[in-house]
Parts: sequence; C-alpha cells; structure tokens
Amino acid sequence: MSLDNACAHTLALAPEFRLPESTRRADALCRRALREALQEAPRGLSQESATRH
Repeated sequence: MSLDNACAHTLALAPEFRLPESTRRADALCRRALREALQEAPRGLSQESATRH
C-alpha cells in the first residue's frame, strides 16, 4: 500500500475530523476538568499559577 493510498483510506474513514475520536474526547475531558478546577480554586489564585502544577 502506498502512502497516498493509506492517506486516502484514512481520510475516507474520518471525513469530519482529522483527529481520532479518542483524542478529541480526551482533550474535551481534560479541558472540562481544568475549567472546573479553576472555578473551585481559592480567590487570588491566577489561572497561570493554577496551570503550572
């Protein structure tokens, strides 16, 4: 199988998105968890310092 053929098959199997569903789902879950953690953070704690840890 050539690279062009493999790319064509891959794109045909994922017509809407370029990332696999598992990667998209993991990203969404991590972003939600971070957002929730920042909402629960004590006042005065900046978003930058909360995301360094």
